[in-house]
Amino acid sequence: MRYGCSRANDLNALGAIAQLACQRKTGNRASYIINRYINYSNYCILSCQFCAFARKKRDADRFQLSTGEIGGQSPRSPGAGHH
Repeated sequence: MRYGCSRANDLNALGAIAQLACQRKTGNRASYIINRYINYSNYCILSCQFCAFARKKRDADRFQLSTGEIGGQSPRSPGAGHH
């Protein structure tokens, strides 16, 4: 599908064209995506001065999840609100 916008230097026009295409395809329907990032470890080797999250392997409050624990925290796990 071509809309006659040969150059993508007009970002507002490109956005308007994308919105028109979306409206034609889906109408006035809205949707959303459930996205979840699983922190599988808080180990860090970089030692950034501004990070309060990272831990060294010797720290008592460090963690590293196994593959089974990661799978148990996936969004499709029971009780995660997925229907």
